Amino acid sequence: MPIISFAFGVILLLAGCAGTGEVIPLKIQALPSVRSINQNFQDIKVVVEPFEEVSEAGHLGVRTHLGGGETIFAVQGGKLGDAVAQVVADNLKSMGFQIWMKRPAAQELPDKPDITVTGQVQQLSVQARSRFFSTKLTAKVKVMIRVANASDRSTVRLNLEGSREDAVFWFKPGEAQELVNRMLKENLDKLLADVRVQDRALLTK
Repeated sequence: MPIISFAFGVILLLAGCAGTGEVIPLKIQALPSVRSINQNFQDIKVVVEPFEEVSEAGHLGVRTHLGGGETIFAVQGGKLGDAVAQVVADNLKSMGFQIWMKRPAAQELPDKPDITVTGQVQQLSVQARSRFFSTKLTAKVKVMIRVANASDRSTVRLNLEGSREDAVFWFKPGEAQELVNRMLKENLDKLLADVRVQDRALLTK
C-alpha cells in the first residue's frame, strides 16, 4: 500500500510539473554598471542601429518540464535584435559615449556621427531543463558587432560570445531573465575593456 501511495504521488508530481506551452516574456536589458565614465569619450557621437537577427529559433528559449511539455521564453517587446542593440548602446553610454538609437519615432539623429554601430545576433538563448529537485539553466550568446568610424573610414569587428550556467531548486522565470542578462553584462564588460578612442575613432587594444 505505501508503494502504491508513493507511485501515485510521483504521478501527481509529474502531472503538476508538466508544461502547457505557455509563453513567458523575458526583459533583456543592460544591468547597472560600476565602470567609471571616460572623459575622452564624452564628445564622441555614436549611432546604434537595430541588430540583424539570423537565428531561426523564433523564440529566446524553452523550459523542458519534468512531467513533459515545454514553456516558451520570448523577448519582451518581440524583437531580439532591438533588445541586444539597446543593451550594447546602454553599455557604451555607461562608458561616456553620446548615444543615439536609430529607430522609428526616435529622437533626431546627429548629421555626422563619429561612430555607427550595427550588429548581427547569431544566437541568444536561455534553456531550462527541470529534473528531480532542481532545474539546470544554460544561457548562450553569439553576436557580431560592427563599428564604422567616420574619421578614418575604418571598420572594427567585435565578437561577443560566451555562456553561463546555473542550477536552482525552485525555478522562477525571473531566474532565466537574470541569467541571460548577467551573461550579457559579463561578456560585454570583457569585450569593451579593450576599447579605446583615437582621432575620434573607436579602436581595440
